[in-house]
Amino acid sequence: MKTLALLLYTCAAAAIAAGCAGTISASLPLGLGQATEPETAGDRASWMVPGTTHEDLLYISNEGSGDVDVYSYPKLTLMGVLSGFYTLRGECADSAGNVFITTGSGSQIVEYAHGGSKPIATLADPYQTVEGCSVDPTTGNLAAANFSGPSISQGSISIYKHATGSPEMYFDLLIYYVSFCGYDDKGDLFVDGVSSSREFVFAELPKGSSLFKSIFLKHPMYTAGNIQWDGKFVAVGDQGNLDHGSAIYQDKGASGNVIHTTPLDGSCDVVQFWIQGHTVIGPDSCNNDVALWKYPRGGSATATLTGFSTPYGATVSGGRK
Repeated sequence: MKTLALLLYTCAAAAIAAGCAGTISASLPLGLGQATEPETAGDRASWMVPGTTHEDLLYISNEGSGDVDVYSYPKLTLMGVLSGFYTLRGECADSAGNVFITTGSGSQIVEYAHGGSKPIATLADPYQTVEGCSVDPTTGNLAAANFSGPSISQGSISIYKHATGSPEMYFDLLIYYVSFCGYDDKGDLFVDGVSSSREFVFAELPKGSSLFKSIFLKHPMYTAGNIQWDGKFVAVGDQGNLDHGSAIYQDKGASGNVIHTTPLDGSCDVVQFWIQGHTVIGPDSCNNDVALWKYPRGGSATATLTGFSTPYGATVSGGRK
């Protein structure tokens, strides 16, 4: 099974590289919808410095090691490590400080309380390759972006009411591989990915609707990246490619108009960034580091954390003030 999955991954990646001509592509995670084994968070000893509940914490999913490294924020002091994950992907947090960690072909979303070292809940997303997640600030619903389904079938969005129970699944016929999703402040969900012909696709699932609305993003995209509401605009990430570094585009939602560009200088593959106030935190799976840039200005990084192995996602969880 692992040999077959690797072969399929190699062929799919080669097809994208041959067909995008420097314009559009997508990251294809290993596994491709094959839920080979359940999540095993906690198999190795996790730890957390006592007394962290009153400060903000930065969580970095370190795919190569199977760990989530936890830092104080903004001091960036290592405060703990959550261990034992099968395949780490993206992260998100809710207003209560709970952190949700997606597990790729582990087909689960694991929830931790702020500063906790043991999972408090696990959401099953059967036979899905889960990439990113986002919490609706108006309802507490959790959306998970499923890159692909069983046997490399079409991807989808799974929405868990109040971040519990079994999900309702939503499909956009134009998005074959779903990359990331992000709610705005009104509860509208924005989604990106690629079509079956490897073209970038951006869409909105309006609050209360079951139908996606396609959005033409008026800017060329190379590799679909994270989506996050920055307090004013929908921030859409572009992971870039070997010739173009990563960037974030501020979009006016349904209009598709790009208002501003945040260049992440020195990066080569920022996958699931996190915007915290006037700072963007970017795990770079190519440079094996996590850099911080001013937001929305961008440019040169203001700080860099090193020592990672394919860092993938980031989120900041708010402490109890």
